[in-house]
Amino acid sequence: MKHILYITTIILSLAYTSCRSREANHAVKQVIDSIEICSNSLIDSAERIINIAPAPLVKRTTISFASTNSKYATFGEIGYDVNSFKEDSLNFPPIRGLVHRSCYAYCHKDGCYHDYSVLALRCPQNEVLLEWLSNQVRQYVIGLTINDDTHLPAKKFSSAKEICIYYMDGLDKMMKSKECEEDSEAMQLNYEDGLLLADCWENDNLCTFYEIRWCNQNNLGHEAYRTVDANTGKELNLFDFVDSAKLEDFLPMMMKRLVNENGEYYIEKYNINEIECSSKKAEVFLKKSSGSALIEEGLIVYYYPYNLGSGGDGEFEAIIPYKELEGILNESVLKKLD
Repeated sequence: MKHILYITTIILSLAYTSCRSREANHAVKQVIDSIEICSNSLIDSAERIINIAPAPLVKRTTISFASTNSKYATFGEIGYDVNSFKEDSLNFPPIRGLVHRSCYAYCHKDGCYHDYSVLALRCPQNEVLLEWLSNQVRQYVIGLTINDDTHLPAKKFSSAKEICIYYMDGLDKMMKSKECEEDSEAMQLNYEDGLLLADCWENDNLCTFYEIRWCNQNNLGHEAYRTVDANTGKELNLFDFVDSAKLEDFLPMMMKRLVNENGEYYIEKYNINEIECSSKKAEVFLKKSSGSALIEEGLIVYYYPYNLGSGGDGEFEAIIPYKELEGILNESVLKKLD
């Protein structure tokens, strides 16, 4: 729009210099002045100075995974008879209905066990969501075997339990296969690695999964929240949630709530009292986010180390309550929340 006004101003300026009558000159000059005022107004509205201060934190309660949810009756439906790890070997959150499985790589040359892998899952009985979950697990397992999917043909599943057993059985066979015995570099497994994916919030149209990936003796790799459309299987991102015309309104709303695990506000740690906000700058900053999702308390947005701040800061996250998101969320998302 500003470019159009600029070009129009140049054309009218040329017309102004070529006009012979005083009345014509005056009329064109008025139009030029009006366009310049309009252009300056657009520039001012496109980039605003906004004062920001830390907002009260919204605590996550969904991390407990609603452990009293009657939909999931027991902990570990697969049972320890098919799990090779001991009860105290992992610190899983108290998730009812979680199914889990593990396997070791066994070296026949010296008889030792090594490279320990763990998979833990929970998912509603929804065909679309189960297919999404299966694809995530498939990518994870294939990634551990140098992208070798010959032993794991894709298939449909009726439960998270089936997914867990199928892929861990397949991984177990590959870890103990003849090729792995003869070539010690055929596997790219850490001493220990794992994936946990469990649903933590849902309605009739959307479902959010909580994810943990870790490696090397239970050291946490990262956590994530991922919202999936239960009807299409599409995973939603921040720009699906927030109206594109409201990005510059959403940015300060999110920034004032960004806090790391030490309770440090991002804007306080880096002495940010005001921001020059425009739609473009908001888009650039929001694109750096590592993920976002809908949870019980509102919209969560998070940044992994180095995506925001320094590595020593840890992960920053913000939870914006639903009541503050009125007029900010996309209409398509609002319909799915009804």
